[in-house]
Amino acid sequence: MKGITEITDKINNTKFSIDYDIKTPKYITLNLSNKFGDVFINEITGKSFIAVKYGSLDANKLISDNEKPLSELNLGYCDRATIKEFYWGKINIKYSKLNIDKSQALAIVSKYSRLEIQQVSSIVSEVGYDTYKIENIQNFVCVGKYSDISIEKLNKKLDLDIKYGGFKANSVPADFKSIKVNAKYA
Repeated sequence: MKGITEITDKINNTKFSIDYDIKTPKYITLNLSNKFGDVFINEITGKSFIAVKYGSLDANKLISDNEKPLSELNLGYCDRATIKEFYWGKINIKYSKLNIDKSQALAIVSKYSRLEIQQVSSIVSEVGYDTYKIENIQNFVCVGKYSDISIEKLNKKLDLDIKYGGFKANSVPADFKSIKVNAKYA
């Protein structure tokens, strides 16, 4: 299924909306690209390839497996993106705000964004000019610059290479596996 809305005439000072309500089985592969609007997704258990620009995203469950290709989320200039569960995926985010309640493993490339994640097993990230706030994480690997990263509870492994930023981990258990930090001007 494909839905395209094209507006050929100029619209001035008029408030209007174009709404699509699409119901599908949750096991489908979802390819979604949306500009200038809001998106809501209840549950997808198949692969998802989602791009949202100049709008917002609310999703309850994006819970595909770890087989390649991983599900992908691309956000640009999103004032708000909230996902309750996003198990395995790649995230590319620019100039946006993203909140995730629960995740398994994420590969993130972010620029000029704010990410808040409550519970995640592993993150591998490349960051620039970002703010990360993570409540509970097992493994965190990050290369970044001009970013501030705050972790409430770091459980197993940290590998951090950061320039011109800040890092804080409030709680690390005695049985952690490894912590490697290379910081310049941080």
